[in-house]
Amino acid sequence: MVEQAKALALKFLSYRPRTVQEVRLFLQKKKFNQNVIEEVIKYLQEISYLDDMQFCELWIRNRLLLKPMGRKRLYDELINKGVDPSIVEQVLEEKIPAEMDLFLARELVYKKIVKATENGWPIEEKKLKNFLYRRGFNYYTIEKVIKEIFSD
Repeated sequence: MVEQAKALALKFLSYRPRTVQEVRLFLQKKKFNQNVIEEVIKYLQEISYLDDMQFCELWIRNRLLLKPMGRKRLYDELINKGVDPSIVEQVLEEKIPAEMDLFLARELVYKKIVKATENGWPIEEKKLKNFLYRRGFNYYTIEKVIKEIFSD
C-alpha cells in the first residue's frame, strides 16, 4: 500500500513541483489512509522531492518572470496552494523587497501606457490603479507609482 502511494505521488510530482498540501489532497482522493499519506510525505521530504520553501521560491520566480504581480497576490496564491503562511512571508521578505514591488508596478504601468498610446486609447488613472490592485500591489505602492507617472 505504501509503495503504491509512493509511486502515485512520484508520478504526480513528475509534472511540476507541488506543495505538501497538494500531495496530501491527491493521495486522499486516491483513498489512502492518513498513516500511509503521512509516511509518503515524510519519505518525499527526506529525499527532497517535497519542500514548501523551495516550492515558494520557484513559484515566485516563475510568476515574476511570466506575469509580474505584487506581494499580496503572490501571498494569496501560495496560501491557496496550501503553503504555511509563515513560510510564505519568509520567502516573500527574502525575494521581494519593497523596492522591487515598486519597480514591478512601474514596469507594468509603463507597458500599459505604451500599449494604450500605440492603440490610441485614453490613459485613465483609475483603470491603472484597478489594474495594479488586481495584480496584488498594496495601496501605498499603487499611489506612489501613479503619482510619479501622472506628475510628469
